[in-house]
Amino acid sequence: MQKRKKISIGISILFFVTAIIFTYFYINSKKTNEIQYDIYEITQPSDLTFSGKVQSTKKQTVTYNQSLGNIPAINIEDGAEVNAGDVLLTYSSQDNQNTLAEKLKMQSQYTTDITNLEEDLSEAQSRRNTAENKVAEIKENIRTTNKWSDSSSKTNKLSELQTELSEAQQDQQTAESQVESIESSIASYKDMLADVNASIETLENTKETIITADFNGIVKVYENGRADSSSPVVTVYSKELAANMTATEYDIEKLTVGQSVSLSYVNQIKEITGTVSFISTIPESDSNTVTSYGVEISMNESIPLGYSVQVSVAQNQVRIPTNSIITEEEKFYVFKYEDGKAVITEVTITESSNYIIITNGLSIGDKIIGNPEDVTDHMEVSIS
Repeated sequence: MQKRKKISIGISILFFVTAIIFTYFYINSKKTNEIQYDIYEITQPSDLTFSGKVQSTKKQTVTYNQSLGNIPAINIEDGAEVNAGDVLLTYSSQDNQNTLAEKLKMQSQYTTDITNLEEDLSEAQSRRNTAENKVAEIKENIRTTNKWSDSSSKTNKLSELQTELSEAQQDQQTAESQVESIESSIASYKDMLADVNASIETLENTKETIITADFNGIVKVYENGRADSSSPVVTVYSKELAANMTATEYDIEKLTVGQSVSLSYVNQIKEITGTVSFISTIPESDSNTVTSYGVEISMNESIPLGYSVQVSVAQNQVRIPTNSIITEEEKFYVFKYEDGKAVITEVTITESSNYIIITNGLSIGDKIIGNPEDVTDHMEVSIS
């Protein structure tokens, strides 16, 4: 009895061990035949970083213009604050001043000549009037004489009056010619005076040229620029500051106006926030390999003019490998990995050269099947 019991226990143990071995080999055999799938977890891309410099949003540069004359003095001191319309410097043209003096002399001479001619005209007109009156008087005498009855006296008197009339008419013609000549001279002098006056007005406006500030700001003065057109004379920097940087063609499309950024001082440990305020569409540099574009960052706190900064731009794009996408009837899908199953999910995409950007349908932290061949919705999958 005791022996039979031991045999029974031994057989049970043998069956149990056999079952365990069979199950182990069965499971491993099944796993060997299953397809192993890659799982891709969506993580947040690293921040983009750029080097920038704090600069004024507006800058007015005044360089020496020889055609305007010399700059006797600069009207503003280095480092001074100015308002829009304040005088920065004044050009003085000695040539224009000399020409102006000559024109003023001519103006005075023409004015005197016209005054003298107008006096001569008055006298000539008086002589003409006297001559006209004389002619009229003689003609009246002739008409009276013609009424005389004594023919002998009448003839002699008419002969005398005709001689006087001829002389008076000659005087009238001479006086009329003098009046016309003087009037013509006065008209010519007045035309010349008008030309001189126009020249004087132009010269008055150009003997000095005043340059003013276009906006409120701070002035930088360069004394050597007063006679050197290769150097500025005065530069006005606006008080509104921004961090300027450049982004290459590989990064420019990752930036948008209104995007939040962080800025850190290069020379000290401090970080502030800012916003992308302008992205240029015109290249600042166009080498044989890479094109760069200017970007302006408005700052939420002040950083001194000229400071170097590092600009960091967080990247919140959802990126996945290109082989994770399934296309059906112009729609795009991925298989999300949830609780051991593949769940089909429609997504909206933007294609890039090395990856796909998901604009809708997935979030940071989601897991997807990296190689979804032969995968069906809600299929249990084995991952590698």
